This record gives sequence, structure tokens and C-alpha cells, in this order.
Amino acid sequence: MEHSLKDLINNLFDKIAKNSDNVLDTIQSDNLVQILNNGIRNGWYDEVTECTLWAEEKLKHFFTKDNKSLIHSLLSIKIMCYFYGGQYDLLTQMCEEYLKNNNDFLTQIAALEGIAIVYQQKNELGIAYSYLCQIKDLLYSKKAKKYSEKQKYRYNLMINMAYIYHQIDDYEETFKYYDKAFEIAEKHLKANDFILLQINIITVKFNSKQISADEAIIAIDKVLQTPDLDKGTFDLASVNKTAFLLEQKDAKSAFQILQSYLPLSKHKYSPRIIHIIENYMNYLFLTKDHTNFKHIFKKYKKLLLKNDSIAIKIFESLIQIAEDEKDSAALIKYQKNLIDIQEKKLEKNLIFNLQKAKAQEQIKLKEKEIQHLKEIQSLKDKLNEELSRKNKELESFASVAAHDLKAPLRNISGFSKLIKEQLGLENTEQELFSYIEMATEQMQELIDGLLAFAKAGKFKGDAEELDLNHLMRAVQTNLQSHILQKNARIIIHKPLPILKVHRLPTLQLFQNIIANSIKFTRKDVEPFIQINYQKQTNFHHLSIKDNGIGIKQEYLSKVFQPLVRLHTSDEFEGTGLGLATCAKIVHKLNGQIYIQSEIGKGSTFNVLLPVSD
Repeated sequence: MEHSLKDLINNLFDKIAKNSDNVLDTIQSDNLVQILNNGIRNGWYDEVTECTLWAEEKLKHFFTKDNKSLIHSLLSIKIMCYFYGGQYDLLTQMCEEYLKNNNDFLTQIAALEGIAIVYQQKNELGIAYSYLCQIKDLLYSKKAKKYSEKQKYRYNLMINMAYIYHQIDDYEETFKYYDKAFEIAEKHLKANDFILLQINIITVKFNSKQISADEAIIAIDKVLQTPDLDKGTFDLASVNKTAFLLEQKDAKSAFQILQSYLPLSKHKYSPRIIHIIENYMNYLFLTKDHTNFKHIFKKYKKLLLKNDSIAIKIFESLIQIAEDEKDSAALIKYQKNLIDIQEKKLEKNLIFNLQKAKAQEQIKLKEKEIQHLKEIQSLKDKLNEELSRKNKELESFASVAAHDLKAPLRNISGFSKLIKEQLGLENTEQELFSYIEMATEQMQELIDGLLAFAKAGKFKGDAEELDLNHLMRAVQTNLQSHILQKNARIIIHKPLPILKVHRLPTLQLFQNIIANSIKFTRKDVEPFIQINYQKQTNFHHLSIKDNGIGIKQEYLSKVFQPLVRLHTSDEFEGTGLGLATCAKIVHKLNGQIYIQSEIGKGSTFNVLLPVSD
């Protein structure tokens, strides 16, 4: 079988080698998974394990992209092989490594599931339950929505939960989880999942005395007659049938089935093999072959005693044998062993219930936390909605107020000019009217500045890829008259980046800073402005350095506040809103802005804009 599997996989790799187009990766990986899954269904666990490890090495040479789907599929295959092969330590170690080194959603779930089923087989049900709760949290989280594979893992989760409750004889909970598994399988899974589910339900109903051995045999025979039943499912149904036959006292029919599986017990210790050994021992007890019964028990004692339910049945049989043989010493010994196991089972059930209660309490706390976060988010949404509405009202008010305020100012300015022209005023009187005109102009500038400041945080449309080199040329064009008037020089030392930003606010940001550097110059010193760029880990750092008058240290934290002026209008014109507008724009862009300055030597404006994802 090993050679036929390797031949199939080798043929697949030959096809991949002939066509290196990465578009084929997903198709070819699906074929590989299908080949290996067919091997599992036929019970070739050792061969599939070897072929999977061998294929993983070969894949390094063929698959050039990060195929997360393939990684998690191969992990699932290895989990099944190690589990059915009884290699629990290898399985646990492998899954823990995947949990530590791989954060892929499906791979994490597969690894958690692998560890959970190991603890199930070790009969450490509380620990298994805690891992299943982790899987449940992931599978029913928002993150799971985009994965179609979640339905298969949800089905597995329900089956594993049912297994745990079956072990503690809680049949009500067992069937509750089987019902949930049935709902998932009916909507999302293949016919084979229904068959496996049927086998489990038949067995549990038989164990819980809900159906007789005759009814169980009729039901299992229907399963065995299913067309194209794969070998793994056929074996499971056949081995389970032997338990029903033994209950009927049909030892001969049971042994005819068991004898084809007994050779497997020589070298494998999977859950299915344990079940074969258990049923074979039941056959020996029924046929009163006490010598071989005790021999098989001695040979597989360590393995059989791992499962409390199996151990209880075996010691009950050994007690009966001791009574038949009138072996009082053995009788006392086996009765003590039975009591010890029953007490341990009760203790384990108690521990499980405590761990279950703790897990459920944590789930409730988490649900409360999620609900609290939802309420906070809802409140945030309402506040943001209200803030947006208020901002629109404020913007509308600012526009109306600006219009209404500017109208009388225009009248004042117009009437003062008319009076000057018509009344033939003397120089002193004309100068007074000039002050009126200057005041109205300043008032109009202030209104325009306040309106621009109010609108600075409102970005219209979507961000775009913007070359800052082109933007800086547009800034210089807009400021051309100021540059020529002051004979200013602007030097860009490094090519500037392309950023995803809104064009107009970003243009306004750098135009205000450069205009500020041109305006606040020292007497008889031509403005010299240097623009530098450096990319940091999380930010684009742009610095605009000038040789202007500089700013005192105590005022550095105040210059970005609205209406703050450090000089009189006679010294430098302006409204005190230019840098405040810059700070508002940078804040909206999730960036930072700050100044380094020294009186008489100039200032450096530092703008940090976030690097896009």
C-alpha cells in the first residue's frame, strides 16, 4: 500500500513540476489531500503518516506561496493517523508546536482538537472539555464567519462533546450534542458523516438500554449495506456489531467478525483496537475461556485500565470468574480493584463537573464582557452620530454666521470709502477712516480663518495616492507672490514619498507651514526653507526647517492653539489660525506635529504621518 500511495503522490508532483504556474497550487494540493484521505479511509495509518511527512518535504520545492489551507489539511491528516495509530505523545507534541508557531485560524482549531481527543482517550475528561471550550469560542466567533470549513469543525466539536458525556453516563447531554451534530451534518456535510453519526447513536442507545441488541443489530446491518462504504467506517460498524452479538449470546457470529481484526492488536493500540480487545475478552468470558481471558487481560492490562468504563466491565467479569473458580484471594483482590476504579471514576466525574462549571462560569463572564463591549460600542456609535450631526450644524452655523458677519463689514468698508471720496477730508481725518478700513479687512480675514478652521477636520471623498513632490510644487505655485516678494528659497533635499491622503487638506497643511516660514523672517535675511524626509517604522517624517525669527521655548506648546498670536499685527499680519488649522488636519490624519525652535536661528516643523497598511 505504501508504494501505491507514494506512486500516486509522485505522479501528482510530476504534474506540478511540468507546470510551475502557481495558479495550479490549490488544485494540486486538493488532489494531494484527497489521496491521503483515501489512505486513511482504508486504514493505512502508518503508510499515510510516512507519505504525509515525505510529501511535506517535497512540497517545499514545488509550492512557492504560503498555502495555509494545505498546511491545516496536512495537520488534520497527521492528527488522524497518530490518533488511530495510538501515538498520543507524538500527536500532543506536534499539536502544541503548531499552536506555538502558527496563528492560522483553522490550523489553531485543528491543533486544539488534536490535543482534546488525546485527553479524551486518557480519560482526563475535564482537560479535554477545557480544550473543546476553546475550540467553541473560536468556531462561534466573528472571525469564523469567512471559513466554510467551520461547519466540519463544529460537527467534530459536537461529536467530541457527546463522547465526553457518554463516558460519564450522562445520556441526556450526549443525545443533545448528537442532535446538534445531526443538524450540522444535514445542512453542510457529506453522506459519510451521517453514517459515522448513525453508528455512534446506535452504540450509545444500546449502551443506555434504549434499544435492545436485536434492534441494534438490525440498525447496524443497514449501515453495513450502504453502497461504497469506505473501509474505516465498515470496520467501525463491524466491531461495534460484535458487542451487540455478544449481548445476544451469539459468540460464534461475534468471533467470526473479530478474528479478522485480532491480528491488528499485535502492533497497534488505537481506540478502535482497544474496542476490538474489549469485545474479544467479552467473547472469551461468554465462552467461559477463563484462562485466555486472564491472559489477554494481563497482556493489555495497562492499556485497558485507561478507560474506566471498560475497566469496570472487565473487573466485574474477573469477579465472576473468581467466584466460579472459588478463588477467594482473587475475589477479594478484584473486588477491591473494582471499588478503587468506581471511586476514581466518581472522583473524575466530580472533577469534570467542577471544571465544567468553572468553564461555563468563564463563558458567562466572557459573554457578559462581550455584551458590555457591544453596549459601549453602541454608545460610541450614538455619540459619533450625535457628534457628526453637531459638527454639521456647527459647520452650517459657521457658514451662515460668516456670511451674516461679512455683509455689515462690507457695508462699513464701502461707506468709509464713499465718505472719504465725497467729503474731501483732510489728511488726519482720512487716516482715521483708513484705520476703519484696515480693521474691517482684518475682521474679514479673521472670519475667513475661523470658517477655514471649522472645516479643517472635514475631509470629503476618499483618500488617494498622492505624490508629495507634485504637491510641494503646487504649494510653491500658490505662494509664488510671497516667495518673489521675500526672495525666498525652498530646497527639497530628498525625494518625497507617495502617500494615501486627501489632497486638499494635505495641500493646506504644508502651504500653511511654508507660508508661516516665509512670513516670520528676520530683518534683512532672505528666507531659506529646507524640506527633509525620513521613513520610520510606523510614520513618514517630514521636516520643514526655516531660518526665521524662531519661537521662545515657553510658547512652543501654544502655537497650535487657535487665535494665539505671539506678535502684534503691526509686526506680522495674520489671524493666529494657520498653525491651529495644521494641527487639526494632522490630528485627522492620525499623525503628529511639533516644533523645534531657537530664538534668532529659526524653527523646524515636524510632521509625522502614519504609514499605510
